[in-house]
Amino acid sequence: MEFQYYIHEDTFSTNKQGLKVGTTISKVPTIYQIKYSEDKDDGPFKDIPSLRKESKIFQQLLITNPKRAQQICLEKNIHEVKNFIITDENKSVSPDFIELLEHCSKGKIKNGLITGIHFYDKEVVKIKKILKKNKFGVFEAKIEYYDSEMNRWTRKEKPSTFFPSTWTYNQLFHECLFAVKNKNKKFGTLNVYRSKMESGIKVEIIIKNGLLKSIYPLI
Repeated sequence: MEFQYYIHEDTFSTNKQGLKVGTTISKVPTIYQIKYSEDKDDGPFKDIPSLRKESKIFQQLLITNPKRAQQICLEKNIHEVKNFIITDENKSVSPDFIELLEHCSKGKIKNGLITGIHFYDKEVVKIKKILKKNKFGVFEAKIEYYDSEMNRWTRKEKPSTFFPSTWTYNQLFHECLFAVKNKNKKFGTLNVYRSKMESGIKVEIIIKNGLLKSIYPLI
C-alpha cells in the first residue's frame, strides 16, 4: 500500500509509551485525499525526505526543537491513519472521550488482565464462542485478544459484550458521543452511568474523578 505524509502541530496521543504532546507525522493511504484548512497541518508529501525538505512546519521545528524533529521522522513514531471519523467542521471532543474510544475499540492488558475491547476488530479480537445476541446486533462472546507487545493471542477470562460487528469506527464514535451527552447516574452507584445510544442500544458508562473511563453495551 502506498502512503502520503502529513505533519501536525499540537497533537496528543493515548499511547503512554509514545511521544508527548507536540508536533507529529502521520501517514495516510493515497486513496484518501485530505485537505487541512489550518496552518497547524501541512501536507500531503510523497515521502519523509520530501516532508523534511518542503514543510514549513518541519523547518521551524528544526530550529526550535531539533531533537523532536528527528524523533518524529522515525518509523515507530509515525502514526498510520486507518480509521476516519467524519464530523462537523467546528466539533471537538475532550481527550478523555478519545481515551474512552481507545479503551472500547482497542483494549489493553493491565496487570496481566485484558480490559476494555467492546468493538469487533479482527486484527485484535478472535471470537471463540457467541453466548448471546439481541435484536440490535449486540452480542456477548468468549474471545481471544491479540497482545501486540508479546506478539501472541491471549484468552480473556470473562466474556465481553460487543457493539454490532457491522459497525464502523465512525459509527462507534458518533453513537458513543450521543450516549455520553445523554447519560444519567445509575442509582446507588458512585461511578456508573446509564444511557441509550441513538440506535437504541443501552450502555453503561464509567466515570472516575470526572473523567470518562469506559463504555460498554448491555445485553
